[in-house]
Amino acid sequence: MKRKQPSQLKQFEKEMIECWHQAMGNETLPYGDSILQAGLFAERICRALHIRLYKNSSNLEFLKLIQLFRKNGVFDNQIESYLNHFRKDANQRRHNTTAFEKMYLDISRQKMMHILNWYIDYTKARVSNPEIKKYSEKLAKNAASTFLNLQQTGVISEDEMYDKLPLNKEIGDYEFQNKDHIRRTPVYAGLLIDESGSMRYEKQKVIDGQNEAVKAIRGSLVCRKKSLHLIQQTFHEETTIINPLVLVDAKGNDQVTMLNGKNYNPFNRVTHLYDSLHQLVMLLTRESDYLRATKSRKPQISIGVMSDGFDYTSEHYKASDVKRLINNLKNQGVLKSSVIIGWESEQFTRDHLISLKNDLGFDEYLSLDISDPKSIRSAFRFWSQMIENLEV
Repeated sequence: MKRKQPSQLKQFEKEMIECWHQAMGNETLPYGDSILQAGLFAERICRALHIRLYKNSSNLEFLKLIQLFRKNGVFDNQIESYLNHFRKDANQRRHNTTAFEKMYLDISRQKMMHILNWYIDYTKARVSNPEIKKYSEKLAKNAASTFLNLQQTGVISEDEMYDKLPLNKEIGDYEFQNKDHIRRTPVYAGLLIDESGSMRYEKQKVIDGQNEAVKAIRGSLVCRKKSLHLIQQTFHEETTIINPLVLVDAKGNDQVTMLNGKNYNPFNRVTHLYDSLHQLVMLLTRESDYLRATKSRKPQISIGVMSDGFDYTSEHYKASDVKRLINNLKNQGVLKSSVIIGWESEQFTRDHLISLKNDLGFDEYLSLDISDPKSIRSAFRFWSQMIENLEV
């Protein structure tokens, strides 16, 4: 193939740079516009490549264009799915931020960079603008890097798509905060609380117990040293992020959410424990990777799960999938403690709880009698003490 004229490449680079500035999260653009720009940029790169490679088909329909790039080995099943979804929203001039999570956007950007690299190799073009190199290096530290590394090491399957996880309105705004306020060794604590229908009779006890536990960790040494970060989720058939990973302030001047009758309302019978826990561990994994990549430091991670039953209904993940993620964090030396807290019943015995603990790869278990009015408070107290005992 003939080398492209310098003027063509210069204009092509200019188009890419303008779109990349927007797709990479220009501060003047809200999140929804940013992800839509990523989709529009993907289409622009496809059309630009096609016009340069097949000059007589500039009006080729977008779906046929995707098939053309698949034939040339540029696209895989994931990017076809991404671009189809992006194109649909672009046609309607809208974007629904509840449909995407930040990692989903980062993976799309990685795929777009793959298209660009393919174009450079295929045409022998010299696209040397330093902005493109800067974006490529930035992507290497993003959430997509975590996802792809987990795939390459076999922790998660190669065909696994992160966007199949249950999402809600909170997850679209997920963003680690206070990166510049980390003191000493940061502690990342994750708390996952059962909100299935079987917990409805214990609703107020859970609310009271969580409130007391948060007050307790605010008085801990790790919190007073400005080292404690907390993410909280509840789960039933869906996962709700009560608050993303935020710095816990000893005086309560933080974004940690206290449970109440509005944000904790058990009503659904099913328990998607594995799906929800997999999501929590994945989020903590990406934040750990980000810290190591940007500040060359390792956090201490602690995970607590509270439930009163088995998982019979998760749609995407099994206990073994969670265990691989847990073992990955242990092998990195960042997971310092993990506990599964369960309330005994005729259907969910101590032996069942021990089996669940082993299946998930957790370190500890705590079995409580739900008929004991103090059991739920004891569970939250145990979790808070586990956090307080971490050394920073």
